[in-house]
Amino acid sequence: MSLIAFFSGSLIPAIFVFSVQPPSEVKVAFEHRFANVSDLKWHKENKIEYEASFNMAGAEYSANFDHTGKWLETESAIEFDQLPEDVKSAFNASYIGAKVKESAKIESYDGGTHYEVVFRLGGKTIELFYNPDGTLEKA
Repeated sequence: MSLIAFFSGSLIPAIFVFSVQPPSEVKVAFEHRFANVSDLKWHKENKIEYEASFNMAGAEYSANFDHTGKWLETESAIEFDQLPEDVKSAFNASYIGAKVKESAKIESYDGGTHYEVVFRLGGKTIELFYNPDGTLEKA
C-alpha cells in the first residue's frame, strides 16, 4: 500500500488515505465505463465502497463503485460558470458575497445529475448540493 495525500485548497488540511487495489470486479467495471484515463488512484470509502480518482480529457474525476463492481456515482470538477443557470442563480441569490472554492457535477445511478458548490462564508467552509433546476437538495 502507498500513502496518498489529497489536498482540497490551502485552507483545508490534507486528508491521508491508503492506496488500495480494488477487487477485479471493480477494476473491470471501471475499465468498461472509463477509457483513456491517467493518474488513476484507488482508495476505500468504507467497507464495501471503492473510489477511483483520475484525470480524463484534461479534467479531474472521481468514481465510486461497490465491492461487486456496481457503479454508484461519478463526480467531475467544473468551474462555477459551467453550472446550470438555475443553480448559479439560486446560489447567488442566497449567498451574496460567498467565495466559491470549487464546484462539481455529480451523476449517480439512482438520482440522476446533481451539482455541488463548496464555498467560504463567515470563516466557514460550506458544501451544498443542488438539483439541476436550482432547488437545494442538501446542505
